[in-house]
Amino acid sequence: MFGKSFAPGTEISAITMPAGLGGAVAARLESIGQGAPVSCYPSSRRWMFLTEVDLPDDRPPAGLAEVNAGIVAGTDIPLPSPALRCAAARIWIVPPTSTSLPSRSTVIAALRRCAAAR
Repeated sequence: MFGKSFAPGTEISAITMPAGLGGAVAARLESIGQGAPVSCYPSSRRWMFLTEVDLPDDRPPAGLAEVNAGIVAGTDIPLPSPALRCAAARIWIVPPTSTSLPSRSTVIAALRRCAAAR
């Protein structure tokens, strides 16, 4: 998984959001035992959560745009590389520890709950 990118398909997708909301979502997922690998591109201050696909890509779930979140679809998902360690490189916030990922709907539910609590 490290340093590669792969096309989203029926198994893996990603959800992006601002770093501030991302921190709350990561903590929420961890508290329910559904931690997700999270990367970020520091200059954009956006976090990207890797998920399993259980919702279609064609219609983004309601409410994501209002919190500046989105689903990565129809493109490669960039992942951090252990070889690139410069300030401009994508980095792991929460590195993957297994091949198990939370479902897209679980991450979206956590995102909605955290956004509502703000």
